[in-house]
Amino acid sequence: MSTVINVADAVTTSLNAGSFTLPFTAVRRYVPVVELSDLADLRTLMTEIHLRPFAGSGEIALLTLRYATQVVNRGVLFGVSEDIVSGIGQFGVGRADDDSPDVTNRIRHIQIPTSEQSVFAEVIKRKSSYHGRLEQCPWNNYLVDQIGGVVPPEVIVTPIVVNGRVAVIFYGDSLPGGHPITSTHGLELLMIEAGLAIEKNLLAEKLRKIEQRLRQSVVDSGDTPSTD
Repeated sequence: MSTVINVADAVTTSLNAGSFTLPFTAVRRYVPVVELSDLADLRTLMTEIHLRPFAGSGEIALLTLRYATQVVNRGVLFGVSEDIVSGIGQFGVGRADDDSPDVTNRIRHIQIPTSEQSVFAEVIKRKSSYHGRLEQCPWNNYLVDQIGGVVPPEVIVTPIVVNGRVAVIFYGDSLPGGHPITSTHGLELLMIEAGLAIEKNLLAEKLRKIEQRLRQSVVDSGDTPSTD
């Protein structure tokens, strides 16, 4: 982010940490304007995603984190199985006073059941993004505790859908600072492109395995083409 945004976030954080006669919450109102360079970055990432013909869902999903750093201050990537949402990677979660020697390792130990109420369960059910306040419930509270203990003023939670099923979820918020999260459309578009790329790669891998089995069956049957 630009120097102006960093300074504004630092001032906001300092005000919120202070003691005043009347309680209040400071929020940065300055919102960065999307530059043409941001669109260029989005296009570059989309191209890079589609140029990785054998990349798995985890590798492609991690590429989306690069763009997400332009949208939010903190982000966590989660893998989704049938029963559990579990952490994969993160940016911005670690703090200078964090007692954990390995923040990413802590993130990877986050596990939230898909069957219980949470912001993830809602996104999985709807197969679409959620942008707004994080509702109070046990598993949302657990998530907040695992990534620093401060409830963000708003979050963006957006999925990568592969073959009709949510395979990966990105969680982002604007802490520290608490400024409004804007320009999420580029991130959501990138997640859609990531899902399409993963589907294409999975299909290519299936076709490759089918071709290998067909070739092997021909060899096993002894019906090899003549070289005469």
